[in-house]
Amino acid sequence: KATSRGVRGDRLSELPDDILLNILERVDTIDALRTCILSKRMLQLPTMLSRLDIDICFHYSHGQTFRPVVWYNNAVAGVPEKILSARNSEIPIHKLSVRFYVRPAECFSISKALARTMAIQKVDDAEFVLITEKSSSKCTHEDLLCYAKLFNTCLGDSPPAFASLTRLRLRNMRFGELYIPNILSTCKRLKSLRLSFCDAGVRSVLQVEHSQLVELLFQHGKFGAVHLKCLPKLQSVIFVGWSYHDHLTFGYVPQLSKISLEEMGTLPQTDISLLGDFYSCRVRSRPTRIEVRLSKYSCYALTSLKSNYQHYMCDMTIPCLEWFK
Repeated sequence: KATSRGVRGDRLSELPDDILLNILERVDTIDALRTCILSKRMLQLPTMLSRLDIDICFHYSHGQTFRPVVWYNNAVAGVPEKILSARNSEIPIHKLSVRFYVRPAECFSISKALARTMAIQKVDDAEFVLITEKSSSKCTHEDLLCYAKLFNTCLGDSPPAFASLTRLRLRNMRFGELYIPNILSTCKRLKSLRLSFCDAGVRSVLQVEHSQLVELLFQHGKFGAVHLKCLPKLQSVIFVGWSYHDHLTFGYVPQLSKISLEEMGTLPQTDISLLGDFYSCRVRSRPTRIEVRLSKYSCYALTSLKSNYQHYMCDMTIPCLEWFK
């Protein structure tokens, strides 16, 4: 009876490979590896995964000691290399997402390992999520500068890894004036950039140009102005913690269809949707949603937004294609 129960208990490994792979790709990759170790038949499955998601959230929480951070980052660096070294290069990787701490030695080893992976494997969607040991509320000005310096060192040590990225998420970093443009020029395939508590100094000016970017998200940065100069594929811009004092200007953005401005003064949220043709240049006195329609006009400016008791001036201009002809 005991033997019979043991055989019945391993029903997971009796499933077909395609179903097992579907299950394993829905969980964190490190957890999937642990599961495969329990069965000899499943040991080969990690090399067949088409989605790799290595996320620190499943294995670490703030408040733990320094040692687990180093252990985790070392583990992350080894996972892609070990799995993919035995992998059939003809099997494409649809998604590779890695979340890890920004530390000098560990960041270097992880980016190098992933650069080797991307050099021999086709990766459709590659994402880096870099986090810091200190939370945003505990970071000082010096901490922000330090984390930005560590990231720039990592970027400079392994440009091929970042050149293959399609998504990048950074947090708690204060860059120099030219650092963010340098990041964009290195990450040539980048489609999504999310900057949380990142800037180039209080009231700094950011100019953004990129040929592939589709999505931009700024969360609680202290930029004084953001100029979206030339972004031919940009579709969505989201500002969380945007102030009416902040200047936002638009250059060549022909595919831009959504602008979301959250926490703008006392106005809870303003969504701006750019749709099709230009119908009306009126802006309601108390908008909760503003729709701007563009085609034949070269420029449309949103000059005032009003709430019940406040009058907000926002310097926003949206040029059309004709502006550049």
